Amino acid sequence: MKHILILCRRDDREAYDTGKSMLDGMAKLDTKASYLSMDYEDLIFLYDGTQLHVTDSVSGKDVADFDAIFLIGWFKTKALDDVARAVAHYAKYHGIPFANSEAYDGRSFTKLSQCVIAALNDVPVTPFIFVWTKLC
Repeated sequence: MKHILILCRRDDREAYDTGKSMLDGMAKLDTKASYLSMDYEDLIFLYDGTQLHVTDSVSGKDVADFDAIFLIGWFKTKALDDVARAVAHYAKYHGIPFANSEAYDGRSFTKLSQCVIAALNDVPVTPFIFVWTKLC
C-alpha cells in the first residue's frame, strides 16, 4: 500500500481546500493508498550536522516515510513558501515524487531552505532546528 502525504497550511481556508477535504477526496479516488494530512506549521526540521530529518510534531512521522507528497496552499506568505521549498528539496533528495514542482524551483526566501539545500548537498552547515510553532 502506498502512503501519500497531503501537506497544507493551517488557517481559515475555504472548506474545499483544507487538509480534511483533500483527504476525503483522495480517499474516494484511490482506496488502495493511505493518506495523511500534515500542516506546514507542525513540521520540525532537525539537522544534527550529518543527517537532516523533517518530522511532523503531531504524528511523529518523517516526511521521508511517504511514497508521494502533495504540497498545497503554501503561497500565503514567503515564510510558508520557504517551508514548502525546503520540503520539496527534502523529498527530491529522498526520491519521493511531489506536486507542485514550483515549490522546488522557486527562490529561497529564508535561511531555512538555504540551510536545507546546503545540508542535502554536503555543504558544511551548522546544525540547526527549525520549528514554526511552539511545541510546549
